[in-house]
Amino acid sequence: MRADNAAAIALYTAAGYRRFAIYPDYYEDGMAAFRLEKLLIHNE
Repeated sequence: MRADNAAAIALYTAAGYRRFAIYPDYYEDGMAAFRLEKLLIHNE
């Protein structure tokens, strides 16, 4: 997601996602992008 998208960052953080990578200058206007991940646990 865009690094300047505060609403999306808050939404995903509240849902348990964490940032694991940053791509500088990802978007056409030079904005960075964040990659997020969420650990999924399977209980049997």
